[in-house]
Amino acid sequence: MVSNEEKRSPVKIVGIILAAGLSNRFGSSKLSQQVSGLPIVSHVLIAALKSELDRVVLVVNPATRDIAVPQEFLSTEKLIKVENRQPQLGMSSSMKTGLVHVTKETTAALILLGDQPGITCSAIDRMIGASRLHKEKIVIPTIDGRRTTPVLFPARLFPELLSVSGDVGGREVIMRYPEMTIQVELADVYDDSDVDTPEDLEKMRRAALERIG
Repeated sequence: MVSNEEKRSPVKIVGIILAAGLSNRFGSSKLSQQVSGLPIVSHVLIAALKSELDRVVLVVNPATRDIAVPQEFLSTEKLIKVENRQPQLGMSSSMKTGLVHVTKETTAALILLGDQPGITCSAIDRMIGASRLHKEKIVIPTIDGRRTTPVLFPARLFPELLSVSGDVGGREVIMRYPEMTIQVELADVYDDSDVDTPEDLEKMRRAALERIG
């Protein structure tokens, strides 16, 4: 008899949302600040859950562990929430916390930043499509030719991602393997603005209001 676990499709491409930062430059927990009626990180979470990602790992810290999951996704098995108990060690510690939860069937991981609410499921799916065509490549998005985040890494580089430290995330690995990178243009489906300061937040809120008005 085949179990429910065996019937499930293998988890191929995982999204890891880094939402455990200490928001030192912002002065308070920036990811819970609202833009267009939702917390910043919720925009990222919704885009990831609506995309073709097979699983989404949301990495939080003790201060952000209560990030609300949108009602429509409360029962989904696609989402795993995990806690980084050492967020002071930087972005790489959150990335490694998320990578611990990939399975042996995982072929790639998309590292998403929790403070980029302009990410869309269309942008994520375009990167997934590129990864399926170029399975051993690092997929880097561009906005009018300028490199940005999130970045998708093939599974063969997971051991190297697990070895980085500090606040560099995957940049160190990208620099080590320039020949493994491909670029995907996303200017038509993605605004990569992020929030580091209260001024960034106000600018983003004004832009959102202008789009509505």
